[in-house]
Amino acid sequence: MLIYPQTQKASLDGTEIGTFKHRPPTLIVQYHSTPGKTISPYVGAGINYTQISSVKLLTGAWLWRVEAM
Repeated sequence: MLIYPQTQKASLDGTEIGTFKHRPPTLIVQYHSTPGKTISPYVGAGINYTQISSVKLLTGAWLWRVEAM
């Protein structure tokens, strides 16, 4: 499954400190032992690698003061 990069907000103690984008492409495989039946047990496996980009965090004295608390 491939998706469009999603924008997330980063916050610290309820205060927004920045944003970033992430795209988690995922590959999923399923094997159904009895396809087409009312109950179809299956075995599945998947792998994910999340790509993070466009990181924009606050910098400078204000952020330093928050981190030092």
